[in-house]
Amino acid sequence: MNKMLTGLRLPRWLLGNTWPTRSGEPLLARLETREGRFTSLVPDTGDVIGDHHFGGALALPPTVEAHCHLDKAFSRPRLGQLSPGLLSAIDATTKDRQNWTAEDLHQRAERALEHAWHSGVRHLRTHIDWWEDTAPVAWNVIAELAQAWQSRLHIERVALVPLPLYEDKTATQRIVQQIAQSQNALLGGFVHSSNFEASTLKHLIKSACEQSIPLDLHVDEELNPEAQGVALLAELMQQHSDAPPLCIGHACALAAMPRSRALGILDSLEKSNISLVTLPTSNLLLQDAETGKTPFHRGLTLYKEARARDIPVMIASDNVQDAFYPYGQQDPLEAFQLAVPTLQLENPFDEDSKSLCHTPWLKDARDNASALIGSEARLLVFETTEATSWPSAPKRSVFEFSD
Repeated sequence: MNKMLTGLRLPRWLLGNTWPTRSGEPLLARLETREGRFTSLVPDTGDVIGDHHFGGALALPPTVEAHCHLDKAFSRPRLGQLSPGLLSAIDATTKDRQNWTAEDLHQRAERALEHAWHSGVRHLRTHIDWWEDTAPVAWNVIAELAQAWQSRLHIERVALVPLPLYEDKTATQRIVQQIAQSQNALLGGFVHSSNFEASTLKHLIKSACEQSIPLDLHVDEELNPEAQGVALLAELMQQHSDAPPLCIGHACALAAMPRSRALGILDSLEKSNISLVTLPTSNLLLQDAETGKTPFHRGLTLYKEARARDIPVMIASDNVQDAFYPYGQQDPLEAFQLAVPTLQLENPFDEDSKSLCHTPWLKDARDNASALIGSEARLLVFETTEATSWPSAPKRSVFEFSD
């Protein structure tokens, strides 16, 4: 059974360069569905009364939670007083792991999934702390939740391993084998000046290439202008023509480097199959953080400079109500709202909303194709028609047009 949806204001990145405009704004769209998928997208001329008419409301595809931590979510109430900064948050989380029973993890992670689902997320990638060469309890708990939620949410798991653990080749082999045998799983790691070793990072990339396992790494989550992680990864990915996809989370140090060096690194990234993920909430809270001091530096990566080079940059929630970010819900639009003023985005709805919705960037940095036709008939429809002020009115409804 077909359904006709009319009066939708879609972002320019979904419409293409030839879409007609009026007074500088794209014409409203008409969408048709069949068997639960979009089959037609044309300008809405007002000559058809659809099954659903949205009166010019803004609409987006479902959002992607490109980087989060389900194993830590909603642990803040039991952590007590916290000191500012990233390393203090790591210490607090390490102490809290004694509470991470299967029941505790299941309860907190499912609460986060409920939030994500109701906000409109349909693809979620979670990093899971992995501090030994055998999988932690959380790895299996999240796998069980992924199975239980598979009809609603596609969930990917990333093993968040401290870089020094990869120094041991036997331990690395064990970790890689477990990831290879896991469904929807990626190899990950924490790369920071406090633990950086070039030979270890080279070994990690080589191991991922040998097993064709995609990578998602926390890299240079700091404001150290001498940080080397992103630069070395760009170099290594160019050396390995068979390298699997790589997502780099944070990359805060790019904003602290001399501009010429940072832009040179971005030039190298442009030649590689690498996506960036920026995490406004935790990075703004934890970087340049000292008691009694107003932060001077922002902790965000060079978003505009990366996008000018066609390097994908996704915006995601990172942490929710834990030691790293004590606030928020599992809703990437909250992080996006913060990104708009801090990154000074000029056209958040028509251009930058792609960073919330374009799932292919998680698998292929070069995949810029944007198409609704053939995709599942799902939309987030906002309670506003004003693209110029979005997302100041973030209230939305999630529509799934199944036959």
